Amino acid sequence: MASNDRNRSFVRIGIKFCGGCNPEFDRGSMANRIVEVLKGKAKVVSLQEGEVDCVIAIQGCPTACADLDPFSDLLVYRITSEEEVVRFVNRVVKGLFP
Repeated sequence: MASNDRNRSFVRIGIKFCGGCNPEFDRGSMANRIVEVLKGKAKVVSLQEGEVDCVIAIQGCPTACADLDPFSDLLVYRITSEEEVVRFVNRVVKGLFP
């Protein structure tokens, strides 16, 4: 962790999307909702460019087929439904992260 981040009050989140085989699940909308609700509590960071505290894998069905192997050393939250979005957001808002 960088020294200027030691006293930060936000969670750094990386977002991974599945391939989108289920057109009824709007992955982009889910990601935007998470970002909006967690404004001030969380910051989305590029998985290629920055250190993250966790990865949220937004996947359109319970099969959850996105390749998460590159994140095996990180905390990964799988989001496959609206209910899982609510659970993840509540954890962060209530300070129950990770």
